Amino acid sequence: MRNKKILFLVEGEKTEPTSIKNIASKMFSLFEEDYDIVSYKTTIYELYEELVNDPMMSLTGLLLSKNLITLEKGVLSKEAFSSIFLVFDFEPNYQKYSDDTIRNLLSFFDDETDNGKLYINYPMFESTFYIDDYDNPIQSFKPIPLSECYGKIFKKKTKQITCFKSNTHLYLDLSRNQDVLCSIRWNYIKAINLSKKDKVDYKKILETQIATKNNSKTIIVLSTFVLLIIDYNPSVVKLIESNFY
Repeated sequence: MRNKKILFLVEGEKTEPTSIKNIASKMFSLFEEDYDIVSYKTTIYELYEELVNDPMMSLTGLLLSKNLITLEKGVLSKEAFSSIFLVFDFEPNYQKYSDDTIRNLLSFFDDETDNGKLYINYPMFESTFYIDDYDNPIQSFKPIPLSECYGKIFKKKTKQITCFKSNTHLYLDLSRNQDVLCSIRWNYIKAINLSKKDKVDYKKILETQIATKNNSKTIIVLSTFVLLIIDYNPSVVKLIESNFY
């Protein structure tokens, strides 16, 4: 019998799993199925390299070979999960980053029921908390230089500007539902602006970010992780509107 679990494959060990549990599963009760959260503990570019070096290897097969997932007896790796979501960082300063590689990754991981669907956070997951004001986050919309996209630098800056109450620990706490809705609201608005249309277009967002990076050595801070919630349940947009408008 096929396992109906959902798989979240994430880069980090603490912040991403905590936020996913709080937002996706508990606050919105989005997933009726069981789910696993697996930390890959390195970048999407390392994952890409491992898959490219073994074209016959599937994503679930790779995770199984690393003992990152376990399967029930008789369940094939290709049929282990009903949906797969990958939550990883853009990290333009990483030594293995290239424009073509990230394009290939977004094209390959474009379907949660097949290879998996990739959500790229610009420059990293902490962009989820990069909101400086609940009602008018001017700083959040300003491009940041590539020199500020390094992990420790960006995390420190995020803690300094965030208006969320849990700023000492960067995760979204269920006791602060307004923070969650605020993050979804402003990241959704930024995503629409970057898509240059009335719906979110992840490939267009990537191309806009690449062009901005190459032309001005900056990027726009954006969390696409919180957009997963809207993709899975579009009615969340109306919930946000009722809370803020």
